[in-house]
Amino acid sequence: RGRISNKGFAPVSFYVRGAQPKKGGERVKFDLRFQEWDDVRFRSIAVHAAPDTLACEFENGVVLVNPSLNSETLDLTTIFPDRSGYTHLKAEEPVGMENINDKYLPQ
Repeated sequence: RGRISNKGFAPVSFYVRGAQPKKGGERVKFDLRFQEWDDVRFRSIAVHAAPDTLACEFENGVVLVNPSLNSETLDLTTIFPDRSGYTHLKAEEPVGMENINDKYLPQ
């Protein structure tokens, strides 16, 4: 999320599914590669061993996002104490799933 520009710093986050340390290790190694860029500066960097779940409030409801393939539980009465009467919309498999390359399907 974010926009990368030469106008200063912008918050950007990445989620890596299934990042696991090698057997017996406590570290995960990853590379950041930038093509055709001069200087790349980081004001700060943080790594968390949890999915980046997100809850956003709008006038007519809320949106919950979970980029991981694992179930997460969010307590909406704690996150949005002044709201009630939630309705869960069930996601359905999109039409044309058989035409999607295997590398883009859930793992």
